[in-house]
Amino acid sequence: MTKKVEQGFATIAVVMLIIIVVLVAVVGLVLIQKQPAKPSSTANSQIESTTLTGTVTQGPTTPTCSDAQPCDSPVANHTIEALDSSGNVVATAKTNDAGKYSFHLKPGHYVLKLVPQVGSFASGNDEVDVADSPKEFNITIDTGIR
Repeated sequence: MTKKVEQGFATIAVVMLIIIVVLVAVVGLVLIQKQPAKPSSTANSQIESTTLTGTVTQGPTTPTCSDAQPCDSPVANHTIEALDSSGNVVATAKTNDAGKYSFHLKPGHYVLKLVPQVGSFASGNDEVDVADSPKEFNITIDTGIR
């Protein structure tokens, strides 16, 4: 008789365990279905940054130009700052040997400031608008050589 009672308790325990598992599964499904939808990532306000690239050149570098002696030359190893509409520096880049630079900026209006350096004609500011797609913006500095 005790064996039948033990088997009855075991059967009840198994049935209760199955009921608990089913309840947990149902509650989990209900919670998953109640989660809010995620906003679209294609909206302009969701764009985190885009690429602004370009080349900084200076010229003329000689009073006369030719194929052997071009008028413009790249401005290498020069620091450029990107300032937002409030005048705050939001990014800094350095030109490579070919005068190329690259920024990752949020869409908006920026002033690109060439930081004055000893031995370089490169200085000044250029304004650029950055949208939600990559942009190329080249900067040419007039050396004043004529």
